[in-house]
Amino acid sequence: EGGRERERKEGKKEKEKEGRKRKREKEGKKERERNREQEKEKGRRRKKEKDFKMQIICNTSSCISTEFLATMVFHKTSLGTLLTGCQSCLCRHVGCPKHMGVDTTAFLCEIVS
Repeated sequence: EGGRERERKEGKKEKEKEGRKRKREKEGKKERERNREQEKEKGRRRKKEKDFKMQIICNTSSCISTEFLATMVFHKTSLGTLLTGCQSCLCRHVGCPKHMGVDTTAFLCEIVS
């Protein structure tokens, strides 16, 4: 009878061991799934940021500013036309004496109409 008791205990231990193993595997699977979701979310966020930056780049054809966050400004000329573009473009376009024909990507200048 002592042998049967030992077998029963060993069987119980074996089952518990299997249970723990299964639980670990399940948790590992959940963890991997969570990581995968986080990576997807990061990718989505990165794409959104990239799209946003693309929209902010100055769309003036002659613009040489490669800054992503070039400050977009509106300027009313003496003729009443409204110009849009980044600060450096408008300076050159309007003929700001300070930046006429100069690479203005290095500094921003206030345009006074």
